[in-house]
Amino acid sequence: MIATAIETSKQLTKTVSLSQSLVTANTTTISSAIGCVIADGTRIEGILKTKENIRLDGEITGSIACEQRLVIGMYGRANGTVWAKEADISGTIDGDIEVTQLLVLRRNCVIKGTIKAKAIQVEEGAIYEGKCLIG
Repeated sequence: MIATAIETSKQLTKTVSLSQSLVTANTTTISSAIGCVIADGTRIEGILKTKENIRLDGEITGSIACEQRLVIGMYGRANGTVWAKEADISGTIDGDIEVTQLLVLRRNCVIKGTIKAKAIQVEEGAIYEGKCLIG
């Protein structure tokens, strides 16, 4: 068993034991545009896999695999590998990112790692350090 800790507001609130190092978010909502939301103040360690859209306003240490659209808000942070079909980044990624369609880097984003995407849109003020492979 692997223990995954979920912290909120710098306080450990819940420990979940998993048979695999996997946290799966496969939510069904009224609006399919919402998908899964990881709120500001939430910290997850492990692997996050989802078939739905995801919005990250908290922090994930590990990896993210999103089969649809990933949005990282201004205060969202991903420490590890990120894979998504589409991505819109305003926060921080400390690790590699691979996007099979369009990657949008907003003016406040910071990416430290290799960027791989089919297409990229970069706003003035976006920061990235590392290789950028487009096409």
